[in-house]
Amino acid sequence: MSLRLIEIRAEEDQEEKIREVLEEHKIVGVHGFSMREGQLLIRGLLLSEEAEPVFDALDPDKQSGIHQVFLTNVEAVIPKIEREEEEEEPAKKTEEEEQNQINLGRFVRISKEELRNDVQGSVKLTLNFVLLFVLSAIVAGIGILKENTAIVIGAMVIAPFLGPNVALAFGTTVGDLKMVRNSLRTAVVGTLIAFGISVVWGYIDTGVSNIEHDIFIEYRDIALALTCGFAGVLSLMMGQATSLVGVMVAAALLPPLMRAGLFLGGQLWVPALNSFLIYMANIICVNIAGIVTFYLAGIRPKFWWEEKTARKHRVRSMLIWLIMLLLLAGMIFFIRKLGLS
Repeated sequence: MSLRLIEIRAEEDQEEKIREVLEEHKIVGVHGFSMREGQLLIRGLLLSEEAEPVFDALDPDKQSGIHQVFLTNVEAVIPKIEREEEEEEPAKKTEEEEQNQINLGRFVRISKEELRNDVQGSVKLTLNFVLLFVLSAIVAGIGILKENTAIVIGAMVIAPFLGPNVALAFGTTVGDLKMVRNSLRTAVVGTLIAFGISVVWGYIDTGVSNIEHDIFIEYRDIALALTCGFAGVLSLMMGQATSLVGVMVAAALLPPLMRAGLFLGGQLWVPALNSFLIYMANIICVNIAGIVTFYLAGIRPKFWWEEKTARKHRVRSMLIWLIMLLLLAGMIFFIRKLGLS
């Protein structure tokens, strides 16, 4: 059971309304006290999956008397808090209550605001991000040329491919165009860094012709990219560390991108094209999986009047991704039929 500490800063006359909201959403414990004249601070503990409805009910943009709402992860509590459950005799339970006990169709996730905060940090184009892409490209290039799988895996550990793609899917789902633009910029810059390094490397290294070629895309490649996208978003929604899932995403993206650049630098045109098309197909699949997962998990814009715009962008993006995937798969299939691979 993951707990969150919620703090609400509001006008003093809002205390009763806030307490009603907290009690309605089964806050574990509530404590309120005046901060200064005319204002108060209320704290409470709640389960992570119950944070979003509380956030929505107490949103300062919707409630004029509420100034700020803070949410903090609680690492430990002494004594241990047990969630109180109402005990009822089986004979008194209705059919609806029995059905609600098994709710496999509901995603258990952290709040939308926590998700937004997590993904926003991964779209900032910083020196750290650039250096991670440079280092991962160098390590991956060495691993590919030496045909050493362990070295390539090491490159995947440090390659920051997961963040920008998950942020792109999140921004598309909620209609946040600023996040979409920032994540696209970050992803493009990262791709150009790794691709540029590999092209120069392929031009000066004579061992490029010995690299194993990416022949054509298979259903297993699509399944891998989709699985990585679903796993990345699910781990993020559960508030878990995404480092291992980031390795999975990098496994689908970094090797084909690096091979494409190495082949291009070595003037091996067809293998370079094959590898780059596989990279693009995997990018598309990761984003499709991310959008679908966020949507099924109930991620929506903050205000109801933004939903129409968000829906339009979501549908349009899905159509674009699907058309691009079909075109790329067709190109790879065509290349294979012509015997150019």
